[in-house]
Amino acid sequence: MSQEVQKQVDDIRSQFCESYRNGKDLRGISSHTRLQDSDEPTELKKLAQIIAAHATKIGIVCEPSRFYENLKPLASEVQEFAHSLFYLLSLLPLFYHNDKDVWASFFLQRLDEKVLELLNDTSVLCNDIDAMLKDENREKEDADRLRSIGMIWAACDCLEKLADKRNFGLLGDAIQENCSLVQDALQDIDDWITDPQFGNEFDLEESEDEEEEHESAGPNDDDEEALIKMTHFIETWKIKIKMIKLLLSSFAKTISTNFYNSRHVKGSTLQELYDLQRSVVAQVDELISDFLMSDASFDAEELQPTIENLNGLLAKMVKILKHLNEKDVKKRKWVHVWETKYFE
Repeated sequence: MSQEVQKQVDDIRSQFCESYRNGKDLRGISSHTRLQDSDEPTELKKLAQIIAAHATKIGIVCEPSRFYENLKPLASEVQEFAHSLFYLLSLLPLFYHNDKDVWASFFLQRLDEKVLELLNDTSVLCNDIDAMLKDENREKEDADRLRSIGMIWAACDCLEKLADKRNFGLLGDAIQENCSLVQDALQDIDDWITDPQFGNEFDLEESEDEEEEHESAGPNDDDEEALIKMTHFIETWKIKIKMIKLLLSSFAKTISTNFYNSRHVKGSTLQELYDLQRSVVAQVDELISDFLMSDASFDAEELQPTIENLNGLLAKMVKILKHLNEKDVKKRKWVHVWETKYFE
């Protein structure tokens, strides 16, 4: 019976763990799987739960003191575990063969990551069973014995959450994360307004003599005029960046509602929105970073290319948000008011 278990473990390792090492391998899977009265995320969640359940049973029958007594049930559970992995991989082409443009690329990429994590954790489980079959570490603590089982549980939990979140949930998470980055930018602005100074005053390579010279000289009229001009600029942009945060956070709060999920929105549209919001935050960061590094020669015109890029990205975002809310008069009006106020 130990030879049978060993063969099953070797088969799992060769057929699943070693055959699929990256996203390209997963996307090369061919399958004739068809779903009836269900959809891909629902089946993904079911299979994740089934795989976790079989992993739990494997952990139970691998109790060291009764390991060889449990070889028969172990063989049965390993076989069922392998079948569940097969069904999971057979489901993937329904996501990847995205002819109807249902799944956004960011969702599929996350799916790749979590399935590969599961396969990597399965490889660790195979190694653990190998060691027990070879009578190695038979007396190890349960915590060590269940390490790979816990890893598989965690991977399956991630797949369940992914199935629940779908496109909109993942997009909402990404936007919330970027809202935090925008808040960091606002904090940097507040810190600067509290203590206005030129970017070259942060120069860590400045000698002590130069620093003392600057301190003794004190601010001149040109410096004060430049700081006043910079303060006026950044206070204006503080308001605009607050509006950008409001746009992102408001959408993130409502993005996973039934109103959005019940609508057929193309995956490519959501991918575009995902890319846009990331680019918006990157441009905000660049704008504030360039501002903070400015010296007494500050010229707002030098920041204009970044501002134009940022505004162009926001205009595209607003267009998509209007489309998503075309059947909700209240939300569409809110987006229109935001657009008018921001671009006035």
